[in-house]
Amino acid sequence: MLPQLPRLLLSLNAALLILASSALATETVSSNDQTLVRGILVEQGSDFVVKGCDEQRYLLALTLQDKQLLAEFPRFTHPYVEVQGVWQEQQLRALSWQHIAPESRGCQQQRSRITAMGNEPGWRVTVDPSQLRLTSINGESSDPLLDQGVSQQGMYWRGQQYQLQISQGACRGTMDGAYFAYQATLQTPERELNGCALLPFATEPQAPASLPAHPALPVQAKADSLTTLDASSAANPKVEAALQRYFELHRTTPKGERYQWWEYDLSGNGVAELLVYINWCGSGGCTLLTFEQQDDHHRFVSRTTLVHSPLMISANSHNGWQDLLLQVSGGGANPGIVALRYDGFSYPLNPSIQPRLSQPFPYSGVSLRARPFAQGVGQRLY
Repeated sequence: MLPQLPRLLLSLNAALLILASSALATETVSSNDQTLVRGILVEQGSDFVVKGCDEQRYLLALTLQDKQLLAEFPRFTHPYVEVQGVWQEQQLRALSWQHIAPESRGCQQQRSRITAMGNEPGWRVTVDPSQLRLTSINGESSDPLLDQGVSQQGMYWRGQQYQLQISQGACRGTMDGAYFAYQATLQTPERELNGCALLPFATEPQAPASLPAHPALPVQAKADSLTTLDASSAANPKVEAALQRYFELHRTTPKGERYQWWEYDLSGNGVAELLVYINWCGSGGCTLLTFEQQDDHHRFVSRTTLVHSPLMISANSHNGWQDLLLQVSGGGANPGIVALRYDGFSYPLNPSIQPRLSQPFPYSGVSLRARPFAQGVGQRLY
């Protein structure tokens, strides 16, 4: 029995980002700019359109490679698809195909758990917060989780009897020929079983022209909970004043930058720090500005580049401030997870030069999530 296990386990949202950001992408794009669309794929003349599960229609911009992949499913008249991409001029440019299956009840699925499955013999495993649930020809069983980890190769879950490993890589269902973006291996006491895996839905897609601003969520979460705090795009005089002071300090002039922000108590003194996610972005991520509340204003603490959303708050602290756990990828960086440590004055500028974490890392259970700037969100600063 591990009484501290909830603190060490990753939230499903964080795990989704780590896995999905690297799956079958045709080029390097910031994971914060990507969105997932799911629905029924139909061909209308020369156009490919997804009739979304949210009743919206999404026009896809497909490459020859995408069309060749879809041509491998000639008997799928109107397949159910889950496709990840970026918005360009009201079209979704496909980057990776997460799932392609015969038209079925795909849109009726409310998949909230990581699920792996295989055949010969038939089996299915669902990852619950505290156990692995196995369904097979022998019936149903549950196995309490002892450990969970994430690495550059994927994720694993280890119970008393079973161990499940999920990694990126194309996988085909042996029964219906469905396509999956993830491979799964289940180790049982008797044998090793191979199959495919599906990830939970993080959010429902939205067309960029119809995206509302997210309100800020509560400042602080309980340390033993698994919580995602969404950034705010709402106008706030204190946030704007902090940014204006930052621009004055660096002798620059705002040029319509857009930003999102959170308040979170990193220092543990009961007063929330201000974190501003600003649209100075490249393939390696965007920029994070951190401010500390002092009397009636915010003091600039640090600027960190190459930041992907979500940021994960570590259970570890240095010099009184909690570490920040970031996914590093794109821009030529070696992909992985790094910990940004407060040195008494600031957080590091460049995450890509920090050591990669090669083992399960201490996660507090809190993630800070921003919306993709490519979807037109963010408060504008003049």
